[in-house]
Amino acid sequence: MVPLAVLFVSVAAYFHFIALPRAIAETRQQFHMQVDSDVTAIARTLQPVASHANIAVLRETSGTFFDSKQSWREMVIRSANDDILVRHVRSQDTEKAIVMDVHKVDLVDPSSASSERNAGSIMVKADIGPSIAKINSSYRHFLLVLASALAFTLVLMATLLSSVVINPLRKVAAAADRLSKRDFRQPELAMTGDEVGDLARSVSHLSVALRQHEFDQRKSALTIAGLSYHDELTGLPNKGFLTDRLGTEIKYAGADDRSIALLFVDVDNFKSINDLAGHAVGDKCLREVAHRIVSTASGEKSLVCDIESMFDGLVDGRTFVARYSADVFAVLIAELEGVDLAAKVRAIQEFVQRPFVEAGREFDLSVSVGVSKFPDHGATSAELVKHADTALHAAKRDTMDHVRFFSDTLDSANFRRLSLESSLPRATENGEVVLHYQAKVDVRSGVISGVEALARWSHPLHGDVSPGEFIPISERQGSIIELGQWVVESACAQAIAWQRSGLPSIRMAVNLSPRQFSDSQLVDRIRRAVEVHDMDPSLLELELTEGALVDDPERAERTLTELKELGVYLSVDDFGTGYSSLSYLHRYPIDAVKIDRSFINTITEDENSRAIVSAIISMARSLNMTVVAEGVETPEQLKFLASAGCDDAQGFYLSRPIDPSDFEKSFEDTVNWTLSAVKEITENADVVYAS
Repeated sequence: MVPLAVLFVSVAAYFHFIALPRAIAETRQQFHMQVDSDVTAIARTLQPVASHANIAVLRETSGTFFDSKQSWREMVIRSANDDILVRHVRSQDTEKAIVMDVHKVDLVDPSSASSERNAGSIMVKADIGPSIAKINSSYRHFLLVLASALAFTLVLMATLLSSVVINPLRKVAAAADRLSKRDFRQPELAMTGDEVGDLARSVSHLSVALRQHEFDQRKSALTIAGLSYHDELTGLPNKGFLTDRLGTEIKYAGADDRSIALLFVDVDNFKSINDLAGHAVGDKCLREVAHRIVSTASGEKSLVCDIESMFDGLVDGRTFVARYSADVFAVLIAELEGVDLAAKVRAIQEFVQRPFVEAGREFDLSVSVGVSKFPDHGATSAELVKHADTALHAAKRDTMDHVRFFSDTLDSANFRRLSLESSLPRATENGEVVLHYQAKVDVRSGVISGVEALARWSHPLHGDVSPGEFIPISERQGSIIELGQWVVESACAQAIAWQRSGLPSIRMAVNLSPRQFSDSQLVDRIRRAVEVHDMDPSLLELELTEGALVDDPERAERTLTELKELGVYLSVDDFGTGYSSLSYLHRYPIDAVKIDRSFINTITEDENSRAIVSAIISMARSLNMTVVAEGVETPEQLKFLASAGCDDAQGFYLSRPIDPSDFEKSFEDTVNWTLSAVKEITENADVVYAS
C-alpha cells in the first residue's frame, strides 16, 4: 500500500507543479493570439463604417461582433479625436472578471493620405478566467478520479490482507496467549500452505506437546508430593514443609488469639563426630537425635528409633517437628496453654544430650536451643524463624546454659554483630583501626624494656569496639590475616619512626592470633615487614597463644624455628590458662612467657594464685626464659612480682595504652615515673610477703 500512496503523491505533484502551470501558460498564449486575431478582423470590418462616421451602423455592426465573443467583457470604439463612438459592455460584473488581455487596434482608412488614414481605434478587454477555470476543473476531476482509484485499491488490498494474513495471525496469537496461561486446548487454526499456515501448525503442535507435558508433570507431582517436603535421612518434614506449616499455624493462632512457640535445636559438636567417626556414624547420630526430639515432644522418651513414625512430624496434635538444616531441628508448639515451655525446652535438651553409642563407641552430645514466640517475637513466619535463629546463636555463645529465649536485647546484639561483621573488612582502609601502645617495665630497674601494640577500633556507628569483640569476628571471617599483617606493618613502621625521632631502641610486641599463626605465608610476611622498614628483627616480638602452639605441634615447631632463624623474639601470651602439659616449652624456641592477668588480679588475696605465679616464674627461669606479668594494676601486685623474681611487668599501674604521639611526648615522664615507682616498691619487696 505504501508504493501506491507514493505513486499517487508523485502523480499529483507532477500535475500540480508541472502539467497544470504548463497548460495554463499555453492557454494564455492561445487566448491572447485568438483575441488579437479577432480584434484585427473586426477592425478591418468596421473601418469603412467608422470612416463615414455612421454611428448607428457602427454600433449595430460592432454589437454583432461583440455578442459573438463570449470572453469579451468590453469593446470601445473611438474616433480619431479620441471621442467614444461606441461602447459595448457585457452584462456580467466586470469587476469580478479576470481580464487577461486588453487589445487596442487602430481603424485605418487605406484610401486616404497617410496623414489622414487613421479613422479611430478599437479597444477590447477579454476575460481569460473561464478558460483557466475550465483547466482547473479538469485538473481537480482528474485528481478525484485518481484518488478514488487509489482508495479503492487500498480498500481492496486491506480487505485481502485482513482475510489472508491479519485474521489468521490474530487467531494464532490468541492461541499462543492461551498457551501462556496454561490453557492447552487444541486451537482451531487454518492450516494454509503459506508461512502463516506453517506458524499455525507449529502452535497447534506446541499445544499438544504442552498438554502432554502438563499431564506428565501432574502425574509426577502426585508421585513425589510426599518426598518434596520431607528429609530423606531422618524421615522428618524439611524446611519447606516447616515454613508452610508455620504460616498456617500463625494464621489460626492469630484468629484464635493464642500463642505458639518455635524452637531451634542445634547439635553443637556434630561436625566433630562426623569428622572423627565418618559420615555413616554421623547419619545415624542425626537419625537418633531426630527420634529423641520427637519422642521427647510426645512425652514417650523412647531410645528406639522408628523413622517411619516420624514422616508427618506431628507428634501429639499440637507439636510439629522438622529438620531445618544439616544439624538443626525445629520444634513447633502450636498451643502453649497449659504447657511449661521452659520445662519442655529443658526436657528436649537433656534427653538429646544423652551419650550416643554406636559400634561400641560412646559420643557425648552437646545441644543448644533458641526459642521465639508468636505474637511476642514476630507476626510472620519469617520473623519467628529469624528470631529463633538469633536466639540459637546466642545460646551457642552461652558457655553455661546453651538455652536462650529471644528478646529485644538479643535482636539489638544481633544487629550490632551483623553491623560489625560487615564493617570490619573495610575498617583499616577507612582509618577506623588504630594502634595504641603500652609500655613493659623491667621490675628490677624500672626501665621501659619494651612496648606492646594494641589494636583499637573506633566504629562510626557503635563507637569504640574492644579487641575482645572484633578479633573473634575477624577470626570467623578469615580477615584476621590481613588485619594482623596490617598491625605488624604499622607497629614496625612506628618503631622505626620513634628511633629516628630520638627514642631508644625498644622491643615492639605484636599479638598473633591462632589463625594468623597457621598461615603458611606467615614467615614470609614477617620477613617482608622487617625488611621493608629496615628494622632489626630482634626488636620485633611475636606473642603467641598456647592453643596455637599445641594444635599442630610439628607445624608449630617448623614455623617457630623459621621465625627464630629470622631473628624475631618469641613469647607465649596468657600463659597458664590453656593446657596442663608444658612439654612444648622445652621443645619450642620460646624466649618469654606472659603470666595471664587472671592470676595477677588475685595474687594479693589468693594464696593459690601466688603459688601458681611463683611456680611459673621459677619454671621459666630454669628454662632461661623471661617472665612478663600482664594486668598489673596495684602497687601491691608489683611488690609481690618483684619479690618473686619476675622480670617485666605490664599494666595500668605502670602505663596505660596510648596513641603513638602521646607515647612519644610522654616517654621521658613515663620513664621517670616507672623508675621511681619501681625503686620505692622494690626497696621493701623482700619483706612484704616473707611469711
